[in-house]
Amino acid sequence: MKVDNSKSRIIFFTGPTGAGKTKLINYISGKYNSPVINMDSMQSYDFFEVGTGRIDLDTERRYLYGYKDPREEKNGEEHVNLAKDLIADLAKSNKIILLDGASTTYIPLLLKDVELEIIAIKFKDESKISEKMRLRTKCFLDEGIVEEVKNAIEKGLSDSYILKHENLVYLPVIQYINQQISEEDLITEIAANMLKYHMYQLDFLDKLEGIKWFYNDDGYEKEIEEYLFPD
Repeated sequence: MKVDNSKSRIIFFTGPTGAGKTKLINYISGKYNSPVINMDSMQSYDFFEVGTGRIDLDTERRYLYGYKDPREEKNGEEHVNLAKDLIADLAKSNKIILLDGASTTYIPLLLKDVELEIIAIKFKDESKISEKMRLRTKCFLDEGIVEEVKNAIEKGLSDSYILKHENLVYLPVIQYINQQISEEDLITEIAANMLKYHMYQLDFLDKLEGIKWFYNDDGYEKEIEEYLFPD
């Protein structure tokens, strides 16, 4: 189903994990009072906020975040159809609609039916990405990812899809809780997993046509704002 968004700008903010999408979205959505639609498969799950990065999103005008039961499997086509319906509805009263995510499944499906402006962020110095992923992992610990998983297990979510299949972050946390690995090993493993996924997403996005890339330098939010809204 083609979506008529001729009266609205649909801006998709993307980039590999940890590149700075959330900071940018908080800035743009806050300044322009724009709704944000989630296009990240993990952030669609209820209860799990820290390890998916959802905890950092400030805007109240957000959609398709945390709506899915953690026990349900991912369904890319279902999520994209929900997003298209939302875009069509929000386009009636919003001149700017923001999309947030880097799902390698969702983006191609959405591009079939929606006219998008795609803005992507990446690090200029790739040699520092590994350390960035390590710092991000430490933030997860500070924000309470271990407690989040313990609470999920206590609530009977140990068999949830996200804990059984999301091996990037949550599997190492479970191993840590079960005293199979140390805290240092936990940090190292999550950081290594995120680095690998970061590079996979970067490779995927590099192959997409029509993307405008920006480096995650100081003041990149305002640089992107000036590009999108030159007046």
